[in-house]
Amino acid sequence: MTPQPQPDTLNILCWAGYEDARFVADFESRFDCAVHGENFESDTLAAERICREDHWDLININNPYVNDLLYPGGKIQPLERDRYDHHRLRQFPQFDDFFSCAMSRDGQNILGICQRFGPFNLVVNTNAIDAATARAEGFQLADDPANMGQFGLLDYPEFNVMHAAIACGLDPFLEMRNAEQVRVADKLRYWRENAVLFTSDHLELNEALVSGHIRFYISGGVYTAAAARQAGHANIMSITPDAGPVNGRGGIAFVEVTSMCADSKNPSMALDFLDYMLEPEQCHRIAFADGIHNPVAQMYDPNVMARFSSDDLKTIQFDTLESDMARCIPYATIPSFSSIMNR
Repeated sequence: MTPQPQPDTLNILCWAGYEDARFVADFESRFDCAVHGENFESDTLAAERICREDHWDLININNPYVNDLLYPGGKIQPLERDRYDHHRLRQFPQFDDFFSCAMSRDGQNILGICQRFGPFNLVVNTNAIDAATARAEGFQLADDPANMGQFGLLDYPEFNVMHAAIACGLDPFLEMRNAEQVRVADKLRYWRENAVLFTSDHLELNEALVSGHIRFYISGGVYTAAAARQAGHANIMSITPDAGPVNGRGGIAFVEVTSMCADSKNPSMALDFLDYMLEPEQCHRIAFADGIHNPVAQMYDPNVMARFSSDDLKTIQFDTLESDMARCIPYATIPSFSSIMNR
């Protein structure tokens, strides 16, 4: 049964962190309300839920679904420019091409708030595979006989398909012919069958890396690796391939966008939550959500950056963020996704 919206409850469908009790506690106390959040590992399934369910107030989802599906489908509503336009000045200007996903294509409407972002490709134990080798070989590491039975795969379906396509020398964001879809599906099947671990739990994969049970895992990034790094394992690193088939680049970068749902029953409360997550203290909190640590767009604001210690910056590999992003293309919708997944 679909939950019925409550007037004092804010309903959020999100990637992990925004629903965490430690993040929302101050908001609930300040506004005398409750926050009900559910998280997910598939953007496609989350977007489908927003399209068929009308009890959500906010959706936190990766970038392409905002402009390609939810806004054209009337499922999210633009934000007031007077209230939110200035927040774009708090974002890293060198990543404007990535953050443009939060604007309508005509540049007239703000569709949501960019916050967590970054490269999402491979995670390696550099005691087993040095960073330079990992960057040079990229996803081809899984084809090396020396790595047979030595890797894991994080079960994030869209990223798995994107990474398998890149490993096949294909652009995942173009419509694929039947033979190309077969190649990608076969690659994905090979990874699943030969991975020691195939799980949606990145902490389990990190433990396997730290213990030496695996040497690397596919479909991961700072977002998943940084919890292990914070625990003292600096040898666990997010890696972006040096090159690839999409205009010479072989990495994917995501941007999470939090948008207000068109069917929100609590629009004022939803806007209050957007304001809340943009506060410097909350920017740092969501960057260091439980088990997930990641850069946020607002770190360009000195008031936000001041909250990050030198250890925080090392944890989230801030020193290589710009060079890693330069080797990435923005996550986009995958035209052949369903066909590949159903093979």
